Order: sequence, then C-alpha cells, then structure tokens
Amino acid sequence: MEMKTEFFDVETDFNGAPFASCLPPLGTATGWKGLVGFNVSWTLDFHDGEFHFCLDNGWMKSGKIVFDRLKKNPEYVDEIEKNVLPLANEAADYAMKISKTDLKEKTSEEMIEILNTYIAKVTPSFSWGLLLPALDFEPDLHLTNHLQAYLRKSFPQSADEMFSILTTNTEDKTWQAIEEEEFLKLAMLPESQIQTALVKHSEKFVWIPWAWRGPTKWDLQYYQALLASVKKDPTFNAAAKLKEKQSKIAEIKKKQNEFEKLVSSEMLKMFRIARKISWLKPFRKEIQIKSIYYFETWIKEASRRSGIPLELFRFQTLEEMKAAVNGKPLDIGLLQERRKSCVCLIEPNGMKIYSGIEAERFRKNHIIRQKLDKNISQLRGATAVPGKVTGIVKIVNSVADFGKMNEGDVLVSVSTNPALLPVMKLAAAIITDTGGLTCHAAIVSRELHIPCITGTKVATKWLKDGDKVEVDASKGVVRKV
Repeated sequence: MEMKTEFFDVETDFNGAPFASCLPPLGTATGWKGLVGFNVSWTLDFHDGEFHFCLDNGWMKSGKIVFDRLKKNPEYVDEIEKNVLPLANEAADYAMKISKTDLKEKTSEEMIEILNTYIAKVTPSFSWGLLLPALDFEPDLHLTNHLQAYLRKSFPQSADEMFSILTTNTEDKTWQAIEEEEFLKLAMLPESQIQTALVKHSEKFVWIPWAWRGPTKWDLQYYQALLASVKKDPTFNAAAKLKEKQSKIAEIKKKQNEFEKLVSSEMLKMFRIARKISWLKPFRKEIQIKSIYYFETWIKEASRRSGIPLELFRFQTLEEMKAAVNGKPLDIGLLQERRKSCVCLIEPNGMKIYSGIEAERFRKNHIIRQKLDKNISQLRGATAVPGKVTGIVKIVNSVADFGKMNEGDVLVSVSTNPALLPVMKLAAAIITDTGGLTCHAAIVSRELHIPCITGTKVATKWLKDGDKVEVDASKGVVRKV
C-alpha cells in the first residue's frame, strides 16, 4: 500500500456497501479525464454502520473548472443535461429489462456479461452527473458562495430571502415532487378506483427511497398504510393541499419576477443556472437510484448461485463478484470482516478493498477528516430557506431514526435523502452537516417552506437528541438555548 494520495472525508452516508456505492466513484475515476482533464480517485470508508465518501484533491479542482465554464458559457448546464439524462435513463431501462428476465436460466458467462453491460451503461451517467455536485459541494461551495456574496453586497437587507426565491425551480419537478402530487390526486379518487390506482402508483414510484442497497421501498403495502393514515386524519384535504402547493408556486414565481428585475444581467444568468441545477442534480440521481433498485434482481441471483449471503455479496469488488458468479467465491470470513469495517479504493485502474489492519493503516495514513471544535458557541452554515424557529433536536440519518421524530422538532442530519421525506415534513427546521443550494435538504425545504441551514459541517456531532436550539436560518446560525 505504497501511495502518497490524501483523501478528504467530504460526506457521510448510511446503509451502503461497496456495491452499489462504488458507482459514483467509478464515474469520476474512469470518465472524468475527458470532461475535466483528469480522473478523480475515491475511497469509501465503511465502519460503525456508516460509510464515508473520501475524495482526492482533484474533486476540489474539478468544481472550480465546472464553475468557471458556467460563468463563461451558461449554456454548459444544458450540455450536461443533454448528456446525463439519456445516459441515466438508458441504464435504468436496461436494469428494468433485467429485473423482468428469468436470470436462473442464464449461464455464468451471460450473468457476467449482464453485469459488464450495466456498469458500461451506468458509469457514464455518473461521469456527467457528478459535475453538478462538484460545482457546489463541501468544502468549496463555488456557486452558493458566488451568489450569496453578490446578494449580501448588493441587497444586504433582503439577501437571504432573495437567495431562497431566486434559486427555487418552479418549472421542473423531481420524481419525488411528481410522486407527491400524483398521490394527492389519487387520494381524491372514488373508493372504487383507489385500489387499482394504488397498484399502478406503487409500481411507478416503488424505487424512490431505495438509495444504495435498500431495503426501504414504497411498495403497495407502504401506500396502503399511508392512504389509511391520511384518511383517518380529519384535517387532511388532498384538494386543499394541491391548491396550496400551486398557490405557493405562483407566489414564488411572482417574487422571482420582481427580484430578477433587480439583479444584474450577468448574475441573472447565474441564478437561472442555479435553478436548473437545483432540479437537474436530484432528478438525475433519482433515475440512477431507479437503475440500482431494478439491478437488485441481478445481485440477488448472483448471491444465490454463489452461495454468498446477500449482504455479504455486496462487499466485493466487481471482479470478485464476477469470480463468485463463475464458481470462485471469496472466503465468507473475509467478507464478514469487510462488512464490519473496510476501505474501498476506486482508481482508474480498478477497485481494491482493505480490511482489518490494512484498513486501519489506510485510514491513518491517507484519510483526512473534519475535526470538531468543542469550544464553539454556535453553528454556522449556508441559508437554504430563511426563517427563525426554536425546537427540540432529533438526529435523523436513516429510516431507523423515524420513531424519535415528532411534529415541530428540528431535524438534524448528516445529509437527507428521499427515504427521509416522511419525517422531513414534520420538521420545524432542518439542519445538515453537508450540502449547498442544490443538496436534497435545500431543495425539499424550499418545496415545504421549512427554514433550513446546510453545510454546518459538524451539526450531528455538536448537537444531540433532546437539545433545545434556536435556528436562525436567515443568518445561517444555530444556537443552543
């Protein structure tokens, strides 16, 4: 393990494994040389029920490259869209096709070819798609900082409100937003039509909360329980909620038109780029998650025929997965060790997984982490949605944390994702460790009109369940009270 590369721990996630968490790194490690001039290597650090995305310095350089391109040529965002969406949809369509195939009838060679084809289709979608988070991601929020600096200098009294309004996309909808709207319409149907509609709805949106390896999914049972729950609520009115959403969008559009008249023509282009990205970034990721969900059929069959338990099968490199399918599985003891703790290195020349002493040595020598300053009196982050509230902190990083969340609590998370949406709707405010204006928490908070602060770096470490805090999102400040 003789290497000098340093990897910066930039994001923590949960419920991951080398497959399918390796797919984004494969995109930058093999496909970025043609897009930004160099490939970017990653490590995925798995331990204590969480995993960390750790990237080399090329990630920070690439964000500046993309930002400079957009300033020079605002239409570059359209070029990204025209490439990433067809690629992501092609991979998702292929995975859906495979999910309907009787894989038990396939030979080992055919199974390996299916995996190769899927990787060849999905990897380029991550190569293009990851240009978007690189543009505005810890530790360099190029776009967020650029827009906020302009507004605070030019409009100091209304900068935060203008930022929130001018970066809200009111024209395009994420799959999550489409699902919510269609569910409300479904809830208004006559009882005789609801069951059939629920089946179609679950088939269309089952994959949304899957993330890297599930098992959360919005299947028919989930939607039946959800519908029964809202039907029991005497205050629930689907038609009124739809009308309220439409009214809020119209109000934001009106304010956008007013604010756009105030900003310079050059900055107006940048705000419109921000709006496009605040939709495109989650929309492409949703499609990529869809492909991962449907490719799970292949993972289950490969696990079955190799004799390796499903959750251990994921803790292999791609080459090891192929060997296992071909009758040469790894030692179960080694895979169990990896599941407890391992580091997965993804470079242009392939993947390697370290466990045990080798993993500890790699962490010590090559991974740099954010340290918590225990003497801080308040947290600071980026304003996603302005507002000021006081509430009780609940740390929510996964579905397992749902039970602790009550309406009016302050949701604190490393970073949010679609699986957390049910409890995000209960929050009085949302605070995250990571992210900028295009992160999931910022986008959903704007849709829900919930005060939100992103990019605090250490909120989940500085705060704990039960803390009472004042969230002044207009200033990007959190204080304990």
